[in-house]
Formats: sequence, C-alpha cells, structure tokens
Amino acid sequence: MTDMQTAAHPRTHNLPSLTETLAPPVVSALLEIELAPLRERAAALVGSCERFLAAHPTIETAEQDEMAAQILATCARFTAKKSGRLDAAREAFKSPVLAAGRQIDAAFPKVAGEVELATDVISRASVAYKMKVEGERRAAAKAEADRLAAEAAVAERMAERGDGSFTDAAEAYVKAEKAASVLTAPAADLTRSRGDAAGTTSLRYKRVVTITSPADVPRMYCVPDLAALSRAAGKAGTPIPTIAGVTITDEPDLTVRR
Repeated sequence: MTDMQTAAHPRTHNLPSLTETLAPPVVSALLEIELAPLRERAAALVGSCERFLAAHPTIETAEQDEMAAQILATCARFTAKKSGRLDAAREAFKSPVLAAGRQIDAAFPKVAGEVELATDVISRASVAYKMKVEGERRAAAKAEADRLAAEAAVAERMAERGDGSFTDAAEAYVKAEKAASVLTAPAADLTRSRGDAAGTTSLRYKRVVTITSPADVPRMYCVPDLAALSRAAGKAGTPIPTIAGVTITDEPDLTVRR
C-alpha cells in the first residue's frame, strides 16, 4: 500500500476523528459553557472598579487606599497569572487537549524512527560511495583538463611558427576550459542517482558550526541573557551594580497580595 493509499484508507472503527471531536463549533460551544460564569464574575469585578473610581477619582485618604487594596486583591485573585481563578480554569479546560497532544507527539516519531534506523546504514553507504565518485570524477576531469591545456599550448606555439592554425589552438583551449569546469561543478551534479520507480539522491555539503570555546565567540554573535542580568542586578534597595551596556534603576511598583 502506498503512502497516498494509506492516507486515503477508510477508517475501520466507529470512533470519531480528532477533527470531528475538536471541530471549531464543538470547541466554541464548550468554551461558551466554560466562560459564561467567568464572564459574569468579570463583569461584577469591572463594576466594582467603576463604582470605586466614580466615588474616588483620586485616592486621598488611608481609608480609600484600604478600599482600593481590597478591590485590587479581589480582582487579582481572579486575573493573576498561574494562580488566579481565570488561569486555573483555562489550564483545567485545555489540560485534556495538551495531554492528547503529548500522547500524539510521542507516538508518531516512534514509527518514523523505525524506518530512519533502517535507512541510516544505507544513507551512510550512499554518501561514502558518492564521495568516492565525486573524487574520481574531479580527478579525471583535472587530468583531462591539464592534457587538453597542454595540447592547446602546443597548438598555439605551432600556429606562431606557421605550422598550424590559431583557430585550432583556440578550439583546443575551449575544450580544456570545458573539461576544467567539472572541477567547480556542484557535488550534486556529479553524484545524482535516480531510482527506477522513484527517488533521487545526490551528495551535498552542509556547513556545521560547533562552539568549542564560548568565551572566545565575538560579542556580535552573542545574545544578552536578560535572566542572568536580572540576577546580577540584585533586588531593589540594594546597591546598584554597574554593568556595561545596561541601565539599572529602582522603579515604583505596586504589590497586591491576595
């Protein structure tokens, strides 16, 4: 059975496909059910914020600031990343999908790995053969180009003595240049193989960069590590270090504890 036939092979079970199970209309309907009570709570929180701002456009007293703290903490319990009610609901809602994704991601590479393991030895053997063919063809081309160039030089000297034609000498040089062109031809052109039914292979070279001494890599190729810089900067209120190319300041922020 070909790959196309496999893809088109009808299901032999009654289970719905993932496309059917996770169809956009289905997901949308489930989301509406999940989000309905959360939207109601969000609307109530927004209302409390609007009422506070209507009554207190600016905070003038400690009592007003305490009221603000309560509103902010209540809203934070709803919106806080990773620990708020909204994010907890999001994580719980998508958890089955993520679990299914991990299961899928783990299953398919195993099947591919079996084939890749079987073909690896053949691939390495083909590369070794093609490298040998490339070397032989370039060596033969160089020998032929050198021979033709020597013949062209002789023909040119004979033409200068009147024993030959400059046209013959020019044609000899053209043949020598054509033979020499193989020396700079892409490896793929010298090693391409075609299967009887399907498939083509050819040799190519890929450039591989390996970092052997990180400290010696020029700065232009390095990406600043913000996490490392933040650790080096320390906490607000402690002495501010000097780091070249970096500005460090203590800026006001608000802590809301829930």
